[in-house]
Amino acid sequence: MLQDNKETNEFSQNELLDIMYNKCDKSNTASGGEALASSIMQYLQTLTAQSGGEDKLASLRQLLDPDLQDPLVSRETFQYVMRTWIALCREDSGKKDLSDVVSDLKQARHHLSEQNSSLLRMLAQCEDENLQLSLEITELQTKLLRYE
Repeated sequence: MLQDNKETNEFSQNELLDIMYNKCDKSNTASGGEALASSIMQYLQTLTAQSGGEDKLASLRQLLDPDLQDPLVSRETFQYVMRTWIALCREDSGKKDLSDVVSDLKQARHHLSEQNSSLLRMLAQCEDENLQLSLEITELQTKLLRYE
């Protein structure tokens, strides 16, 4: 029996996995039934057709059917494999996110390095101009003292 979480209006992960399994279980028996690995994969491919997750589905296929024998999968096995697969997907996603952050940081570092070089060149120019102006002021002060 599904219990809708009234606070978030969402189903728990177990409930969602049960719904998915029931869609694939052709026998629809109350005792748990069994579904073919190919039926599960076909259903999930239909669900994820637009998301481009073929590589992730391939890893799920490997977990459900490592010997390519299209075995019958029990509800318990399905739930265990799906939880494992979800955890792997989250881990891969976290690594990808971290990789993206590292890439962004490297790009920002390069940009800041370029800005720093530009600012150092501007500072050197300002120091040269300041020195030149100081020399001109000294010259003008010397001229002023002569005319007094």
